Amino acid sequence: MLLLVSSVSAVKPVDQVFTGNVGLQIEFPAFTFGQINTEFEFPFHVYNLADGTAVNTSTICTLHVYNDVGSHLLIATQDTVAHNFDYEFVIPNTTFNFTGEYRFLAYCECDGCGVEATDLGGFVAHAFTVTNDGRSIDFNWFAFIGMLGIFLFAWLLLKITFSLDESHFLLKLFFLICVLFLGVLGLNFGLTVVNTSLLSSVLSNNLTSIYRWSLRILWVFIAYIFVQFIRKIFENKVWGTGGKK
Repeated sequence: MLLLVSSVSAVKPVDQVFTGNVGLQIEFPAFTFGQINTEFEFPFHVYNLADGTAVNTSTICTLHVYNDVGSHLLIATQDTVAHNFDYEFVIPNTTFNFTGEYRFLAYCECDGCGVEATDLGGFVAHAFTVTNDGRSIDFNWFAFIGMLGIFLFAWLLLKITFSLDESHFLLKLFFLICVLFLGVLGLNFGLTVVNTSLLSSVLSNNLTSIYRWSLRILWVFIAYIFVQFIRKIFENKVWGTGGKK
């Protein structure tokens, strides 16, 4: 029985408490983290507390999913099993469209499963965290240091570019293209830091949107500079001298 999530980490205790041996027990592969905008299957087994036998008939289960402010995101029911024993719910990829804390509650009721054909019920609740990459929130020092190093090198290269006179026009243009490419690389490292280190859904999603639009604009500007670079070559500029043919 597998929980089809893009990333599953250490098991988090399930918030389920029983008293006595009358009712249904719900078990599932517990998980701590899920990935944003990702569809996954939520399967669980239902057992009779009286004797531990699996219950796979005459049972209907309801799943409720909540966000961190208690709003309902999903209500679904299931009355048939897959793979002989799994009651499965497919969680759409639009359910977890923000990072943050989530919680689900599943309740099952079996008609006539108890002593003298009485009805039995049981529930399970579980809290988990949705992140950008489906893993724990750990600050990515490698990406952060890499981003700083790239931007520092780009800044130094830019200072050298503006220190050159017009006689080195082509060299200045070449350095400017290098700076722009370094900017793209630095933005990629920055996005990695955001996706792996920030939990705030608003900040993370806004920065990602800004990055994507900035990247499009930057690529257009790089193409423009490159065209100007080629044009200047064909205008009889000589590398590093600015002389004429």
